[in-house]
Amino acid sequence: MRNVYLMLCCVVSVSAVNGQAARNEDILNQRLPSDDGYRERTKDLRYEGLYTQNVAGELLEVVSLTFGDIRYALDPKDKIVVSCPALPAYKMIGVTGTSFHLNKHYHLDMVLEPAKKKSIPLGEVISRNFIMSDHLGMYGYVGNPEAPTVYIPLKVSSSTSAPSDQIKMVLVSNKDLTGLRWKYAASGNGIAAKFTTGPPPVKEGPYYLSSDPIVIPFTPMEGMTSGSEWCVVVETLTAGEKDWMPLTIKILVP
Repeated sequence: MRNVYLMLCCVVSVSAVNGQAARNEDILNQRLPSDDGYRERTKDLRYEGLYTQNVAGELLEVVSLTFGDIRYALDPKDKIVVSCPALPAYKMIGVTGTSFHLNKHYHLDMVLEPAKKKSIPLGEVISRNFIMSDHLGMYGYVGNPEAPTVYIPLKVSSSTSAPSDQIKMVLVSNKDLTGLRWKYAASGNGIAAKFTTGPPPVKEGPYYLSSDPIVIPFTPMEGMTSGSEWCVVVETLTAGEKDWMPLTIKILVP
């Protein structure tokens, strides 16, 4: 698997232009042909809905980066409120939501102005398709919806939950893994130094099973404060293989 090298000085390509919302073209091409299918929800410039199958991706992918857990009840009258603190360098960021470890494939794309909030009505797609909060991830990003270049943690709340101060990243692999290790470092100008090894994520049994969430909690790490930039390198060992495969992830803490 190729490395993904992430640069902070990228151009935001998710801004709403002429009333168009951010969208993932790969997902759009595989949308379900029904009202629940992935499509534009015109009231707040978001694309949301179901698609027919998994879109091919990397061995290991980020599916969530939030302050605390995403928690909600499947009340069709409730809503998820998504926000991001102010980011002086950006007028707009992208937001993606995606389901994992389910036989229904849900996806969300929208744009968000930092220091503002947007609401996602649960009754429109999520509750009636039983997309449980344990199987939904969200993250903010800068770059292209199909290939984010900088990840940004979001605050996600509902009537039954509120964000915390702890940043949690959730990864999903498309193959069983016998090993996963990671390290992190503060970075600036695209350069990271003095990497520190992070604690291994919880593993039940001999494998990190494919499609199961792999949770990396950043608890609390010195210097991971508002405005800081971080480089996270995750290395995985696939069952039956000998070589560790790296993935480099850039995070901007709002």
